[in-house]
Amino acid sequence: FKLTKNRNDVIHIDNNITIIDGTYNANLDSMKSGIDVLSQYESRKIAVLADMLELGEYEERLHREVGKYLIEKKIDMLVCVGNATKYIYDETKDSMISYHFDSNQEVEEFLLKALKENDIVLMKGSNSMKLKEVVDYIKENVKWRNY
Repeated sequence: FKLTKNRNDVIHIDNNITIIDGTYNANLDSMKSGIDVLSQYESRKIAVLADMLELGEYEERLHREVGKYLIEKKIDMLVCVGNATKYIYDETKDSMISYHFDSNQEVEEFLLKALKENDIVLMKGSNSMKLKEVVDYIKENVKWRNY
């Protein structure tokens, strides 16, 4: 028996940046669980969240609930990508450092500039949002930075 990858795998990369890769799937409980794990770290905590998909009429309410939960857990920075994460961003923008992007490429460019030594980064979203591409990009490119 072998577990599916990308379910809160912890990845350590150069310059002491840690990524919690939860890119395989996302629902309200798994988002909260990932945020719980992230909140336990002492270093700067960054949540990179993509849409939770296939929620139908509950899409807005559940994404807003994630936003409120992020604030409760005192996450330092939020980076959102996707249409539904606009609701998360809307809940957090006045209470914490929050950003919203329309594409993974924009997230990659932002993170490459924003990440600092010792950051802890949760990457979480539905698999079809392809947030794993952002994980791979950061793993390949952040090591070339000089802090």
